[in-house]
Amino acid sequence: KVNSDGELVVAGTLGGGSGSVLPTLTNRSGTVTTGGTAQNAMGANTARTWGAVTNLHATSAWASEVGTAAADTAGSVEVKQGGVYLVEGVGAVSWYHPTTGAKFTATEG
Repeated sequence: KVNSDGELVVAGTLGGGSGSVLPTLTNRSGTVTTGGTAQNAMGANTARTWGAVTNLHATSAWASEVGTAAADTAGSVEVKQGGVYLVEGVGAVSWYHPTTGAKFTATEG
């Protein structure tokens, strides 16, 4: 709605829930279960409007939304230490890291 001053006014609450303007965020963070084997950082979610996965390990990880992530492979995106992979779709996000126990932060909304 536009008020009399020409400003856009958004009705609703912030922070998720019924009538929210912003999506409710869900923590999908974890660690690599078996180094050298891809795993899902996020499962498929048709309600997802936003997502990000951050590599918290000192060496590179790889992410893919179009198949199984693997190092230096077409369809996989390298995510360097501290790098963030922005999720653009609603399908599963495959995550590959060569080190068992490598941490990642994953959030979707």
